[in-house]
Amino acid sequence: MTMEYGLCHQITFNVTTDIAVGGHLNTLEILLSVDADNYVDVVEGNYLDVGIAVQIYHDDEVEIGEWMYLAPGFSHMIALTESRSRVSLSGGTALLQKLTTYGTPPCYDIHHLRFFNYSYSRNLCATECYISQFVSNCGCLPFIVGKIRMCEAEEVFECVKKTPPPADIRAQLKMCSHICKEKCNKNEFNTFITSTKFPNPAQVRRKAFNEFLGLRNGLSYENASRDLILLNIYYKDTTTKVTELYEAMTLIDALNSSGGALSLCAGISVLTLIQAVVYFASAINSAICHGYSRLFRIVRRETSMRSTMDLLRTSDSGLSNPEKSDFNDNSSTHVARF
Repeated sequence: MTMEYGLCHQITFNVTTDIAVGGHLNTLEILLSVDADNYVDVVEGNYLDVGIAVQIYHDDEVEIGEWMYLAPGFSHMIALTESRSRVSLSGGTALLQKLTTYGTPPCYDIHHLRFFNYSYSRNLCATECYISQFVSNCGCLPFIVGKIRMCEAEEVFECVKKTPPPADIRAQLKMCSHICKEKCNKNEFNTFITSTKFPNPAQVRRKAFNEFLGLRNGLSYENASRDLILLNIYYKDTTTKVTELYEAMTLIDALNSSGGALSLCAGISVLTLIQAVVYFASAINSAICHGYSRLFRIVRRETSMRSTMDLLRTSDSGLSNPEKSDFNDNSSTHVARF
């Protein structure tokens, strides 16, 4: 076993019965052997541990690199919970799409990978992007079974020498992650692992142990604890977590989206809309100010007329009854001049 080389088994099982309650009542039990005697003694470029890598997935939605590493000599209980995620449009874009044909979710419904035989996922797309230069130079896949042949170990080391690494690995990974979109609908399992020692030394010595496990040849406790792995896979509960994802929109994206929608629907741009808003706001403000100014002039005129009428009444009263007038000499003179 060198690098990613080793035996690979795919186990497909369909749940034919309705599971109403989660727990150990409905458990898939699998006995595996790592066959440690067949491990090669290569140290450089090889794993330094013994065990298996397990992945539980829907259909062919395999994610390279997302493994659970389990050691032999243990019974591993793997509890599953199911989760689903879907990518949707934002609220405004979804409403706009109902009115027009504008707007698509930021995801891929149907997309095929170039190198891998699995269904599309963002991680696999990013992996293909990252190894594309290697594949172009070597013409094979590094330790991955796919649509083109898999490189031999010697080819990998030779091609790595010929293929210069990216100047900025982080920038390359970020770029690959950016160009690959999320899948519109994704199903996955969340796992919880607990382990106990396996097998029981007292049981290994009995013939019934080998018959129960279906082993033809008897195993010593040392060989069983070195090679055997017992997996128990079951649903932790029967509920499914559904997550809905929305693409975050910046101000620039919002302006671009709004401008495209306005051009498509009304044949105008955002600048035209802003100019129209400014024009109507100025017109309304001018009308309001003109109305207030006219009202102020009317009120001022009415106040002036009332003051004049009061003065006339006062003057008329003072001239007809000089004995009863309350005005002094200055006031009488002022009225006479008026």
